[in-house]
Amino acid sequence: LNDGIGFALPIDLAKPIIEQALADVDIARPYVGVVYTEIDAQLAADESLPVDSGAWISGQFSDSEPVVAGGPADEAGLEAGDIITAVDGLAVDSTNPLDLLVLRYAPGDAVTLDVLRDGENLTLEATLGTRPADLSS
Repeated sequence: LNDGIGFALPIDLAKPIIEQALADVDIARPYVGVVYTEIDAQLAADESLPVDSGAWISGQFSDSEPVVAGGPADEAGLEAGDIITAVDGLAVDSTNPLDLLVLRYAPGDAVTLDVLRDGENLTLEATLGTRPADLSS
């Protein structure tokens, strides 16, 4: 039974994956190389974060390092504790979480990340990598 529950993937996100599958090439998903927690008002209050939305680079809820060594985020200069607030000007929030925003791009694409670090706004450029096949999430 589905009880009226449906899941939708915007065509803009699905189209590149479909095109790769139809061309019979390996499907390559873009990859930033961070472990993050999506910020909402409750988490912001609980952790005294300065914003109510974004992607908080924190290994707090994972056994993994928050920034993958040698990955795109590491090369761009992202650090544990940073909060990614936008990707190419699109806000990272509950409607547009980081993983879905990144799916708009292909591995090798450069993106501009708006980052909040210790109260300072930074703009960093990251060149997206190819998501390793062995990642579980």
